[in-house]
Amino acid sequence: MRYFTGGLIVSILTIVAFSLKPEPALAAGCPGYSSSAATISPCVGPPNSIVVVTMRRRNIVPQAVSFHTGVKNGIAVGGLTTVTQGAAGYTFVVPAALCAAGSGSQFAVKLSGANNQDEGEIGRFTIDCRARLVSGRYRVVSGVFVAMFSLTVNTSNITGTAKWQGYAGIDTLRGSINGDRVTFRRDCRPQSGYSSCSQTWIGTIRGKVITGTWTGTGGNGSWTLQL
Repeated sequence: MRYFTGGLIVSILTIVAFSLKPEPALAAGCPGYSSSAATISPCVGPPNSIVVVTMRRRNIVPQAVSFHTGVKNGIAVGGLTTVTQGAAGYTFVVPAALCAAGSGSQFAVKLSGANNQDEGEIGRFTIDCRARLVSGRYRVVSGVFVAMFSLTVNTSNITGTAKWQGYAGIDTLRGSINGDRVTFRRDCRPQSGYSSCSQTWIGTIRGKVITGTWTGTGGNGSWTLQL
């Protein structure tokens, strides 16, 4: 009987301990959220960037979000933006219309569920409308030399080529973007005819222009790229 009683006590303690197991921590949302329905990430981004909606309540199927000026009961801007489901989960695309309020403007993001049910604010999003380097072709000037840079930008990595006016060869370019800072490494062998020729180009995005300097084979100089 004592053995049975002890086993019963152990079983009860096990059940209690299991029932007191802490709930998983909720994901931290963007500053300003007031709803427990969902959170968003990231909190800052450019037009057409993708924002992930992480649901906190399973009984809600997100349909759309709306953007409101960053005050309580603020004015809606840009209409409804559809929330879609894919490999990354629930996401929406940041509308370009938000830039009308100016770069750095903050918006309360409100969620709509089934039948346009208002599920409250799920975060604050700040729009970044500054000019940025994206994949494309750009005119570059360095002193008396002019080139066309053909660039592919993948997140923070840059690959591409440079074709200089008056020269037959095509350079290879590799680089990166870190905030407003852009760095290229130029393989200049096609123009120089040397067995080894390389330059490092560093610039800063200012408005719709990237300005900077280069160093390496051939000395040094300045350059500009029109965005």
